[in-house]
Amino acid sequence: TGPSLELELMNYNRNKALVSDAAFRGGSPIRSGRIYAVVQGDLNTGVAFSNPNSQSVVINFNFADDSGNALYTGQVTLAAGAKTSTFLSESPLRPSTGIPLNRIRSFTFSASAPIAAAAVRTLTNENGDFLIAVLPIADLSLPTQPVVLPFYADGGGWRSEIQLVNTTDSNLKGTVEFFPDLSGSASDLVYDIPPRSAVAIPTPGTGAQTKTGWARVSPNAGTANPAG
Repeated sequence: TGPSLELELMNYNRNKALVSDAAFRGGSPIRSGRIYAVVQGDLNTGVAFSNPNSQSVVINFNFADDSGNALYTGQVTLAAGAKTSTFLSESPLRPSTGIPLNRIRSFTFSASAPIAAAAVRTLTNENGDFLIAVLPIADLSLPTQPVVLPFYADGGGWRSEIQLVNTTDSNLKGTVEFFPDLSGSASDLVYDIPPRSAVAIPTPGTGAQTKTGWARVSPNAGTANPAG
């Protein structure tokens, strides 16, 4: 006996061969959340909502740009027991006005009752393969915790991208420290995230040899942790 672990799996197969997959771990329903979001070229972001309540739920959402300014706000209603999943570039989330989707940096939602939520980042690569990766959702009702990223790869043709989300209404500044260092001294990457926005910080990828390790996000004194 003990706590159960609920997993939802998403697979993409081509000619019966597994190309990419993502595993979503079950969690408690939340009222509000924020994710790093991008709709640029072959990159897209998808979200899924499920309403476990016995009454309909109203979900208010907005897109913010790299300065934290709201690009678009909208609202969807989810019936009792209903589910929905869509890309940010599709109805009912896609803005009805002519806002350039490539300006989106964060997606924020708030619901009238707790809902289950999940998010993915997708990429269609040069071979036409549809690659998927789970995006963590920052619960805006909880304080953010220190961020430790257990793995990075850089150099030898590899790069990693550190995605950080500002869950506050203030600028967040700090550094991403790599262990071992990316390139000797002064190899930490600096971040400055506007309120309600998010940033993606790539590693340089310039070394001839692939280096792997882990990373730690260290906020400046007096500032909160970002989500990552």
